[in-house]
Amino acid sequence: MVITDLNGQSRVVNFSLYNSTELLQRGLTDWSLEAGKVRRDYGLRSFSYADDPMGSASLRHGVSDRTTLEAHAEATSGLQMAGVGGALLLGERGGVLDLSLAGSRHDGQTGTQYGMGYQWNSQHFNLAMATLRRSDGFADVASLEEALLPLRMDSLFVGANWGLPSGSAPATCARTCRASRPRATPPSTGRGNFRTAAT
Repeated sequence: MVITDLNGQSRVVNFSLYNSTELLQRGLTDWSLEAGKVRRDYGLRSFSYADDPMGSASLRHGVSDRTTLEAHAEATSGLQMAGVGGALLLGERGGVLDLSLAGSRHDGQTGTQYGMGYQWNSQHFNLAMATLRRSDGFADVASLEEALLPLRMDSLFVGANWGLPSGSAPATCARTCRASRPRATPPSTGRGNFRTAAT
């Protein structure tokens, strides 16, 4: 990039313009703490909450401008869940690769969850793909309130930008495999869908 000041002097500055919300600048740390009770019957009933309190914590740290590590944990009565992950910028403009791994313990059952994703953005094209797998024994705080956790989720997004105010053409494909009831043993259904739009 060429920068010209008020006196007409110009200088050339070289830096990477690749940007991603998955990455933090080197030395930056992002964290959060939450405590309370899980909301029930959202949109149907007021002041409906779970009996047991819960807590969760998240931490992200920029190890370098190319690498961000993260950790997450949550717990409530009878449940503990924790996981780690990271995002890595591949080269100057090679896209961002992210990986995650988590484990849980609930009522004597243990479970695992792992995921992988990739994002690549340019001036005219965008690409994002992700996959997530859970074992049947995996649980988080939301799943204790009868929220159905998919055992498998796959997604693919492709977008093109024509350089005009209304010139974009995104396309999304997603597949979800769910258990027949919350954390049941075999997955009973697989569902896929494809959606595209042009503006």
